[in-house]
Amino acid sequence: MLSTHQLKFQYTPEVKFDFPDIQCALGDTLVISGESGSGKTTLLHILGGLIKPNQGSLRLNNTDIHLLEGAQLDKYRGKNISIIFQKMHFISSISVMENILLAQWLGTGLKDANAVNELLAKLNIADQGKKHINQLSQGQQQRAAIARALINRPSLILADEPTSSLDNKNAMIVEELLKESAKSLNAALVIVTHDMRMKKHSQNLIELV
Repeated sequence: MLSTHQLKFQYTPEVKFDFPDIQCALGDTLVISGESGSGKTTLLHILGGLIKPNQGSLRLNNTDIHLLEGAQLDKYRGKNISIIFQKMHFISSISVMENILLAQWLGTGLKDANAVNELLAKLNIADQGKKHINQLSQGQQQRAAIARALINRPSLILADEPTSSLDNKNAMIVEELLKESAKSLNAALVIVTHDMRMKKHSQNLIELV
Protein backbone atom coordinates (compact mmCIF):
# COMPACT_ATOMS: atom_id res chain seq x y z
CA MET A 1 0.00 0.00 0.00
CA LEU A 2 1.19 3.50 -0.89
CA SER A 3 -0.20 6.17 1.41
CA THR A 4 0.53 9.81 2.12
CA HIS A 5 -0.77 12.18 4.76
CA GLN A 6 -0.74 15.99 4.65
CA LEU A 7 2.23 16.32 2.30
CA LYS A 8 3.44 19.89 1.84
CA PHE A 9 6.32 21.27 -0.18
CA GLN A 10 7.58 24.82 -0.63
CA TYR A 11 10.06 26.21 -3.16
CA THR A 12 9.53 29.86 -2.18
CA PRO A 13 6.92 31.66 -0.05
CA GLU A 14 4.99 32.23 -3.28
CA VAL A 15 5.42 28.72 -4.74
CA LYS A 16 4.15 26.09 -2.35
CA PHE A 17 1.93 23.01 -2.54
CA ASP A 18 -0.48 21.28 -0.18
CA PHE A 19 -1.12 17.86 -1.66
CA PRO A 20 -4.24 15.74 -1.15
CA ASP A 21 -3.78 12.47 0.71
CA ILE A 22 -3.09 9.43 -1.44
CA GLN A 23 -4.10 5.80 -1.04
CA CYS A 24 -3.08 3.26 -3.68
CA ALA A 25 -3.14 -0.47 -3.00
CA LEU A 26 -0.57 -2.83 -4.48
CA GLY A 27 -1.71 -3.90 -7.93
CA ASP A 28 -3.89 -0.80 -8.38
CA THR A 29 -3.42 2.30 -10.53
CA LEU A 30 -3.74 5.94 -9.47
CA VAL A 31 -3.75 8.76 -12.03
CA ILE A 32 -2.68 12.22 -10.89
CA SER A 33 -3.57 15.09 -13.19
CA GLY A 34 -3.60 18.88 -13.16
CA GLU A 35 -2.64 21.95 -15.09
CA SER A 36 0.98 23.08 -15.57
CA GLY A 37 2.28 24.46 -12.28
CA SER A 38 -0.11 22.45 -10.12
CA GLY A 39 2.74 20.40 -8.61
CA LYS A 40 2.40 17.11 -10.51
CA THR A 41 6.13 16.62 -11.06
CA THR A 42 6.97 17.80 -7.55
CA LEU A 43 4.58 15.22 -6.10
CA LEU A 44 6.04 12.48 -8.29
CA HIS A 45 9.54 13.38 -7.08
CA ILE A 46 8.36 13.24 -3.47
CA LEU A 47 6.73 9.83 -4.01
CA GLY A 48 9.94 8.61 -5.64
CA GLY A 49 12.11 9.76 -2.75
CA LEU A 50 13.97 12.25 -4.95
CA ILE A 51 12.97 15.22 -2.79
CA LYS A 52 11.71 15.39 0.78
CA PRO A 53 8.45 17.07 1.74
CA ASN A 54 8.57 19.98 4.17
CA GLN A 55 5.75 18.35 6.09
CA GLY A 56 3.69 15.17 6.07
CA SER A 57 4.29 11.43 5.84
CA LEU A 58 4.86 8.98 3.00
CA ARG A 59 4.62 5.22 3.51
CA LEU A 60 5.19 2.35 1.10
CA ASN A 61 4.05 -0.89 2.70
CA ASN A 62 5.57 -0.67 6.20
CA THR A 63 8.34 1.83 5.45
CA ASP A 64 8.28 5.56 6.16
CA ILE A 65 10.20 6.67 3.07
CA HIS A 66 10.57 10.27 4.18
CA LEU A 67 12.53 9.14 7.25
CA LEU A 68 15.23 7.38 5.21
CA GLU A 69 18.50 9.21 4.49
CA GLY A 70 21.53 8.91 2.23
CA ALA A 71 22.68 5.41 1.28
CA GLN A 72 19.75 3.83 3.14
CA LEU A 73 17.29 5.77 0.96
CA ASP A 74 19.25 4.99 -2.22
CA LYS A 75 19.25 1.27 -1.43
CA TYR A 76 15.54 1.21 -0.61
CA ARG A 77 14.61 3.20 -3.70
CA GLY A 78 16.72 0.99 -5.96
CA LYS A 79 14.93 -2.14 -4.77
CA ASN A 80 11.39 -0.85 -4.34
CA ILE A 81 10.70 2.21 -6.51
CA SER A 82 10.97 2.65 -10.27
CA ILE A 83 10.36 5.86 -12.18
CA ILE A 84 9.56 6.10 -15.89
CA PHE A 85 10.59 9.64 -16.72
CA GLN A 86 9.17 11.64 -19.61
CA LYS A 87 12.74 11.91 -20.90
CA MET A 88 14.00 8.35 -20.81
CA HIS A 89 17.68 9.00 -19.94
CA PHE A 90 19.13 5.90 -21.59
CA ILE A 91 22.89 5.68 -22.11
CA SER A 92 23.13 5.95 -25.88
CA SER A 93 26.57 4.33 -26.18
CA ILE A 94 25.41 0.93 -24.88
CA SER A 95 22.64 -1.44 -25.95
CA VAL A 96 19.11 -1.63 -24.61
CA MET A 97 20.03 -4.90 -22.87
CA GLU A 98 23.07 -3.29 -21.24
CA ASN A 99 21.00 -0.31 -20.09
CA ILE A 100 18.52 -2.60 -18.36
CA LEU A 101 21.23 -4.81 -16.87
CA LEU A 102 22.88 -1.68 -15.47
CA ALA A 103 19.62 -0.65 -13.78
CA GLN A 104 19.31 -4.17 -12.36
CA TRP A 105 22.88 -4.15 -11.05
CA LEU A 106 22.50 -0.71 -9.46
CA GLY A 107 19.31 -1.81 -7.70
CA THR A 108 20.19 -5.35 -6.66
CA GLY A 109 23.88 -5.98 -7.30
CA LEU A 110 22.89 -8.70 -9.80
CA LYS A 111 22.88 -9.03 -13.59
CA ASP A 112 20.41 -11.55 -15.01
CA ALA A 113 20.27 -11.46 -18.82
CA ASN A 114 17.65 -14.21 -18.88
CA ALA A 115 15.29 -12.10 -16.76
CA VAL A 116 15.83 -9.13 -19.08
CA ASN A 117 15.13 -11.25 -22.17
CA GLU A 118 11.93 -12.61 -20.61
CA LEU A 119 10.77 -9.09 -19.83
CA LEU A 120 11.60 -7.79 -23.32
CA ALA A 121 9.66 -10.72 -24.79
CA LYS A 122 6.59 -9.89 -22.68
CA LEU A 123 6.78 -6.33 -24.01
CA ASN A 124 7.13 -7.58 -27.60
CA ILE A 125 10.62 -6.14 -28.12
CA ALA A 126 12.66 -9.32 -27.65
CA ASP A 127 14.50 -8.62 -30.92
CA GLN A 128 15.56 -5.10 -29.86
CA GLY A 129 17.82 -5.91 -26.92
CA LYS A 130 21.12 -5.72 -28.82
CA LYS A 131 20.26 -2.40 -30.48
CA HIS A 132 21.11 1.05 -29.22
CA ILE A 133 18.20 3.17 -28.05
CA ASN A 134 18.38 5.55 -31.04
CA GLN A 135 17.75 2.59 -33.34
CA LEU A 136 14.31 1.97 -31.78
CA SER A 137 11.02 3.61 -32.67
CA GLN A 138 9.40 5.88 -30.13
CA GLY A 139 6.99 3.15 -29.07
CA GLN A 140 9.83 0.64 -28.71
CA GLN A 141 11.81 3.13 -26.62
CA GLN A 142 8.83 3.54 -24.32
CA ARG A 143 8.59 -0.23 -23.89
CA ALA A 144 12.31 -0.42 -23.18
CA ALA A 145 11.84 2.23 -20.50
CA ILE A 146 9.05 0.14 -18.99
CA ALA A 147 11.32 -2.94 -19.02
CA ARG A 148 14.04 -1.00 -17.21
CA ALA A 149 11.51 0.17 -14.63
CA LEU A 150 10.18 -3.33 -14.01
CA ILE A 151 13.40 -5.37 -13.96
CA ASN A 152 13.85 -5.09 -10.18
CA ARG A 153 10.22 -5.99 -9.49
CA PRO A 154 9.43 -2.77 -7.60
CA SER A 155 6.59 -2.22 -5.14
CA LEU A 156 5.93 1.23 -6.60
CA ILE A 157 6.01 2.27 -10.27
CA LEU A 158 5.87 5.99 -11.04
CA ALA A 159 5.25 7.13 -14.62
CA ASP A 160 5.68 10.76 -15.70
CA GLU A 161 3.55 11.61 -18.77
CA PRO A 162 4.08 8.14 -20.32
CA THR A 163 1.68 8.72 -23.24
CA SER A 164 2.00 12.44 -23.95
CA SER A 165 3.97 12.03 -27.19
CA LEU A 166 2.21 8.90 -28.47
CA ASP A 167 -0.63 8.47 -30.95
CA ASN A 168 -3.90 6.93 -29.78
CA LYS A 169 -2.95 3.35 -30.64
CA ASN A 170 0.45 3.38 -28.94
CA ALA A 171 -0.90 5.38 -25.99
CA MET A 172 -3.45 2.65 -25.32
CA ILE A 173 -0.80 -0.07 -25.66
CA VAL A 174 1.52 1.66 -23.17
CA GLU A 175 -1.30 2.32 -20.72
CA GLU A 176 -2.39 -1.32 -20.76
CA LEU A 177 1.19 -2.55 -20.46
CA LEU A 178 1.74 -0.42 -17.38
CA LYS A 179 -1.48 -1.52 -15.71
CA GLU A 180 -0.97 -5.19 -16.53
CA SER A 181 2.63 -5.05 -15.33
CA ALA A 182 1.61 -3.44 -12.03
CA LYS A 183 -0.95 -6.18 -11.45
CA SER A 184 1.44 -9.00 -12.32
CA LEU A 185 4.13 -7.57 -10.00
CA ASN A 186 1.60 -6.60 -7.31
CA ALA A 187 2.98 -3.05 -7.45
CA ALA A 188 1.23 0.26 -6.91
CA LEU A 189 1.22 2.27 -10.16
CA VAL A 190 1.02 6.07 -10.06
CA ILE A 191 0.74 7.88 -13.40
CA VAL A 192 1.24 11.63 -13.54
CA THR A 193 -0.35 13.04 -16.69
CA HIS A 194 -2.42 15.74 -18.32
CA ASP A 195 -3.42 13.32 -21.12
CA MET A 196 -7.22 13.34 -21.35
CA ARG A 197 -7.17 9.83 -22.82
CA MET A 198 -5.72 8.36 -19.64
CA LYS A 199 -7.99 10.43 -17.41
CA LYS A 200 -11.06 9.05 -19.18
CA HIS A 201 -9.96 5.47 -18.49
CA SER A 202 -9.10 6.02 -14.83
CA GLN A 203 -11.32 4.92 -11.96
CA ASN A 204 -8.88 6.32 -9.38
CA LEU A 205 -8.07 9.95 -10.24
CA ILE A 206 -6.69 12.87 -8.25
CA GLU A 207 -6.89 16.31 -9.87
CA LEU A 208 -4.36 18.83 -8.51
CA VAL A 209 -5.36 22.49 -8.50
